[in-house]
Amino acid sequence: MNPSIEISASALSAQRLRMEMAAHNLANSQTAGYKRRSVELAENKLPAFGELLEGKTGGGVKVAGITESEVPFSLRFDPSNPGADEKGYIKVPQSDPVGDMVDLMTAMRAYEANLAAVEAARNISQQSLGIGR
Repeated sequence: MNPSIEISASALSAQRLRMEMAAHNLANSQTAGYKRRSVELAENKLPAFGELLEGKTGGGVKVAGITESEVPFSLRFDPSNPGADEKGYIKVPQSDPVGDMVDLMTAMRAYEANLAAVEAARNISQQSLGIGR
């Protein structure tokens, strides 16, 4: 595969996961005991020049992990809630719907940009095949 498409494909995968995580956070923002999660991204290092000549590829982005928020829960008295403890309190998550929406929008824009880069690389490859005609 074209290395530039591989790099964009790794970013597409990472941004898709970011969008899924933001949607998951929004959906569970009122779920007792839920901790907000975020996707940690890292650079996928390019191989050395000699390895590139041997056909090894790399570059792009990779998911380094998914972390849970360390923000403590607040307690709310709700003895009728099935998630309540023996004293009748539930753990209310410290949700950030505005931050999750911003994460969702930035991931969508990054996804769209990488999709455009894949399309451009594909067009360049197709045009280069027609140079000798």
